[in-house]
Amino acid sequence: LAKSIVCSLLTVFLLMPGLILLFPRAIRRTAHRSLIPDITPWGRFLMRSRGCFVWIFLLLVPAAFYCSRQVNYAFADSSVTELVYSESRAAMRKIESTFARSTSVVLLVPHEDFTAEKAILEQVAALPQVKSATGLANIEVGSGNVLTDSYTPRMFAELLDLPQEEADLLFQAYGVRHEEYQALFGSRESYRVPLVDIFGFLFDMIDHGVVTLDASQSERLTELRRTLDFALDQLRGERYNRMLLSVDLPVEGEESRAFVEELRAIAAPYYPQGEVLIVGDITSARDLADSYTGDSLLISLLTIAFVFVILLITFRTVVGAVILVFVIQGSIWINFSFPYLQHVSPSFVTNMIVSAIQMGATIDYAIVLMNRYQSLRGDLPIREAMARAVRESFATVLTSGSIMTIAGVLIGVRVSDVYVSHIGLAVGRGAFCSVILVLTVLPQLLVLLDKAVEKTRFRLRLQEEEA
Repeated sequence: LAKSIVCSLLTVFLLMPGLILLFPRAIRRTAHRSLIPDITPWGRFLMRSRGCFVWIFLLLVPAAFYCSRQVNYAFADSSVTELVYSESRAAMRKIESTFARSTSVVLLVPHEDFTAEKAILEQVAALPQVKSATGLANIEVGSGNVLTDSYTPRMFAELLDLPQEEADLLFQAYGVRHEEYQALFGSRESYRVPLVDIFGFLFDMIDHGVVTLDASQSERLTELRRTLDFALDQLRGERYNRMLLSVDLPVEGEESRAFVEELRAIAAPYYPQGEVLIVGDITSARDLADSYTGDSLLISLLTIAFVFVILLITFRTVVGAVILVFVIQGSIWINFSFPYLQHVSPSFVTNMIVSAIQMGATIDYAIVLMNRYQSLRGDLPIREAMARAVRESFATVLTSGSIMTIAGVLIGVRVSDVYVSHIGLAVGRGAFCSVILVLTVLPQLLVLLDKAVEKTRFRLRLQEEEA
């Protein structure tokens, strides 16, 4: 957006003047009478009605501000209200209505404490929201055996029906590699190794040709190897082990937030605070929701500050700049009260993007009116100057505003992508609100506060030197 604005400015100032000079005859021949109506009566009515639109606006702004803060913004794709029919979202709704709802949650815990993992998995699997829970501590490799169980050489030999001597040698080799010499010099019956580790070591020895198996042993270990490969690839990392949860919960909502806190409470007795990580669509949506308020406020304040400074430099009046910003900010609040009143959930990015666009783009309407008013005010009475300023700025405001309104609304009602459609509709609706306020509220407000506008006027030092 910023690059396109720069390109447009360069084109308008560098290319357009040359094109106008190249084709003056064609421009004159294709000219037609003005289609913009004369709104002189409207300007006079505004001056006679003595601020009625201002009072309506002042009553409306607090309600609009409240409604705009109550909008239920969506922080996940599935929660955004669909404005235009989409085949992909229709298919998604069909799947959700046909099959049970399922949301994935991943629990990351520091590895090697298999006892803690097993305890957590057992408690998590017992929760009513959890449809399935998968981790190293509950992947079975035999009847009643899981990968994280610790086995002695004798137990391992019985599990795989191996000779005791071969199992002893395997455990001794494992102990030497890991500098655990109890396997050589201590009691072998008390030396235990988790199955996931001893199986991994065994398969490594097979791959390097150190251990050879007969056909029956190879067949028996093939399925175990598939299970181990899946477990290591999907569930074990260098620092963390992963637990995969499938839960019957929506991505957003208080119930989902409570579930995440319940997971933290379950893991807290086994791991220090901060060492357990919970990731997934639920936590992503929650993190976005938590950061949205601060980010949105920051964007709004920065936008208002930059626009205010530009207006201050342009018109050299503090109250005048405040009035222009206040009117356009009011139109933004009115614009974003519609989703609340319509019970629609737009994406949170809609507010963050459109509020900045609406302030930056539609402030031009107010600038046009203010500029014409200041030019006429020195030669005419205040009310007559404003009435004529409304008439002379109407064509520019209406042309620019109608283009933006129509383009935005067309995007909102025709584009099937939920993000683009909500942004387009909000841009069009916001432009319309700004046009209405600039042609009704702003003229009356500037006239009512004309003395304050003039009292807060200042001269720049550069202008004083030129004078």
